[in-house]
Amino acid sequence: MINTWHIFRKEMRNYFNSPIAYVFLAMFLLIVGFFFFIAIVNYQRMVQYASMQFGVNQNFNSVERIITPFFNLMSFLLIFMIPVVTMRLFSEEKKLGTIELLFTYPLTEGSMVLGKFLAASVILSIIYLFSFSYIIIYNNFFEPAWGVVASGYLGLLLIGVAFLAFGMWVSSLFADQVTSALFTVGGLLIFWIIGSGAVDVTGTAADVMQQISIVEHFQNFSRGIIDSHDLVYFVCFIGTFIFLTIQGLEVRKWKG
Repeated sequence: MINTWHIFRKEMRNYFNSPIAYVFLAMFLLIVGFFFFIAIVNYQRMVQYASMQFGVNQNFNSVERIITPFFNLMSFLLIFMIPVVTMRLFSEEKKLGTIELLFTYPLTEGSMVLGKFLAASVILSIIYLFSFSYIIIYNNFFEPAWGVVASGYLGLLLIGVAFLAFGMWVSSLFADQVTSALFTVGGLLIFWIIGSGAVDVTGTAADVMQQISIVEHFQNFSRGIIDSHDLVYFVCFIGTFIFLTIQGLEVRKWKG
């Protein structure tokens, strides 16, 4: 645990001593904020137009039209933003040759992986904390929907950490950060879109594709639904890629 803490502190210093964390935070919040305010403006215009038209249904749901798309947008953006965080976790160590130095220290591969993983997760959590300012703005205009908000952020945390685990594993495979980032984006896109391909197949293949699709398991959270089946999926996804990262490092250590 002490070794994990040392690795965690080292990674946190690296994040905040470089522009990565600040650029990631600024870009993410600007993009999300832009579409969030557009959604609010469009919703208010729609309600105003409906109120002026006799016989037009005015039963609009701000959660479905603002909050749910807000969480869906954030989760999709993570596909392109998470690789910026994970590409350096092990690729940089390999490129600089410092990973061999780490292997000489009295720490296990599990401690190394866990320390880096926790540091990246903290950076992600800080970004989510800042994004909560948009929810505060929403509550100033509309009736609060804390149940959906809590479920949505739980889903964002799970899918974000899942992306981090996958990106960390990819980073452990390559010495070049750009290559690591590109393969991470490609892999995450496959996990995202594979469910849509289920409409073209039938039977067991369709069921398997839907079960593998990460977006299929996130959708319930964005709607305010917490399903144990989705929780198990994310726990297994995260655990699998953390395990693969540790095993890959152990193989490299013994080969070295």
